[in-house]
Amino acid sequence: QPVRDQSGRLLRERRHAAGCRMIHFILVQNPQGRARLSKWYVPFDDDAKRRIEAEVYRTIVKRGTDFTNFVEFNIGTQTHKLVYRRYGGLSFALC
Repeated sequence: QPVRDQSGRLLRERRHAAGCRMIHFILVQNPQGRARLSKWYVPFDDDAKRRIEAEVYRTIVKRGTDFTNFVEFNIGTQTHKLVYRRYGGLSFALC
């Protein structure tokens, strides 16, 4: 959202407002839970990435097909929305 002064001149653009949501990662996993594709938009160390991949897989596998494809997912102390879809033996997940 642009910020303007009293005369209407553009002062600056707001880049990241407080409470802004963003994609943290995209994962494509096979039925064994191995990541076939992963794209990380927030820096995590390698151990944290492996833990998150395993937890995403466990979260997706234990949910039945009668539930929605949206679930709350904890990364550290923060709660995020995990959106997933199972298709052709693969699990596609965004958080």
